[in-house]
Formats: sequence, structure tokens, C-alpha cells
Amino acid sequence: MFKKFCCIASLVLCLVVIAGCNNANTNTNTNFDNIYNAVLYDNAVDMIDETFASNNLIGGVYYEDIPDADTLFPSSRYFIVKDETGFNEIFKENSLNVNFETQMVIVYTDSIEQRRPAELKSYSLEVKTLKINYEIEPSPPFTGTACQPYQRWFVVTLDKLDISSVEFTRE
Repeated sequence: MFKKFCCIASLVLCLVVIAGCNNANTNTNTNFDNIYNAVLYDNAVDMIDETFASNNLIGGVYYEDIPDADTLFPSSRYFIVKDETGFNEIFKENSLNVNFETQMVIVYTDSIEQRRPAELKSYSLEVKTLKINYEIEPSPPFTGTACQPYQRWFVVTLDKLDISSVEFTRE
């Protein structure tokens, strides 16, 4: 009888674990109302033009030939791209398809010490400031995922808005 009970309990436990794992692998932003059709492109360094990137360094990152980068550069930067001209200055050719009749692009770069995936958590429009909240996926327990701070690039495409500034916040 005890063996039967243990087998049934083990089976139920396995089913619970499998169901939990299936939900953990989804990476959708269903926890907020996506009224502006925002899409986050995480760690988008491959989309950014190398010349543009080298002209827009940030502090908080180790640069071998710039020992005082923290005092020379801001801690983060953002760019609001509403037309093809601004887009071509920032992005490599054929890196992203944007319809500037209805869409715009926000480019954000910051010093981050995690290579884990990021997810858009929420955003709001307050006067002419777009406030974007994102989260870095938590590290599994007992794993070393931190790295030397590096310049990480985020790109957000969304419906065209009348904004003059952007605030990114890491949750």
C-alpha cells in the first residue's frame, strides 16, 4: 500500500513540475496593456552602427583606452527616432523594418552587468515623457551570470507618439 501511495504521489508531483516548467518558458508581455504595440529588441548591439556606437559611449563601462570614462560620458543615453534619416544614422542597413508613417523607435543604452534576457514590463505616457520599465530575467539559483559591466543596447519599436523624452527604469 505504501509503495502504491509513493508512486501516485510521485506521478502527481511530476505533473505539477512539468506544468510549472511549461509556463516558465513563455516570454510574452501579457502582464500589461500593450496599447502602443511596443516590441523590445533586447541586447540589440548587432543592429547598431559601429560608428554611432563608438560616438555614444557611456560611463560605468570599462574601456581599455579610456580610464576616466565615468567622468567623460553620461551613465546612459536614449534616442527617439521618428524618421528614416535618424534611423539611418543609428542602425545598420536592413537591421529592422519600421514604417515611420505609423511607428517610431526608441534606442536606449546603459551599463549592465547581466547577460540574461530582458523583458518589457510596462510603460506609461506622462505629458511628453514615455516611461518604460523593463526587467532582466532573474538568474537561476547558484549560478554565476554576472559579468564585467558592458554597454547594452535596447531597441523598442512602438506606435508613433508625441514625446520629447524617455525614462527607462529597471525593475
